Amino acid sequence: MAVQAVDLGHGQACRHLAESALEISRKSATPGAAALFTVMKARGLAAERHAAQTTKTLQRAETLLSRVAPGTEPSWINRIGFGKPSLAHLTAHALRDLGDLAEAEHQFKRSRATRDGVGHPRTYSLTLANLADVQFTRGLLPQACQNWSTSLDAMAGIRSARTDQAVRNLRSRLATLGPRKPTFAQQLNQHAAAWQQTTTSRPA
Repeated sequence: MAVQAVDLGHGQACRHLAESALEISRKSATPGAAALFTVMKARGLAAERHAAQTTKTLQRAETLLSRVAPGTEPSWINRIGFGKPSLAHLTAHALRDLGDLAEAEHQFKRSRATRDGVGHPRTYSLTLANLADVQFTRGLLPQACQNWSTSLDAMAGIRSARTDQAVRNLRSRLATLGPRKPTFAQQLNQHAAAWQQTTTSRPA
């Protein structure tokens, strides 16, 4: 619920939900679970533009995750695959919301480097798409297009609301370049259009 709230722009609701989870599980949460609740609190704080509190909360989440011992986390933590790649991914989102694009790019790269692209192709592809979006905003067009292209390749055979939105965002961002966009950007736009056509024609 906290993830949905912040993705819809409700930072305060995200923070309150994460704080409730921390309070309810205060005496029983494992370090991994507490790290997840804490980084989600940071995302809520970032959405509310509380920079200093966000930084402190992100540091707390990192400390908690460093205390995780193998085989001691609950099954639901293992099932959703929360660990270093996920923490870096969520941290990047918080930093992006604060406007720290350079550090957000670093954290998305960190998530990409530690993410199992074969075992978790959808999440891996979305991490790449988010990385590309930050790079585009920073004016790093060749790097952004390369990561978007790799993201599209990783999305092959995958259909979800988040991947659909990521590809729509890609094409919307490229459209801002106008008709004289570089050849590699034109090719990427064609790649994205082909992906959309394929997923649209595939049964849901």
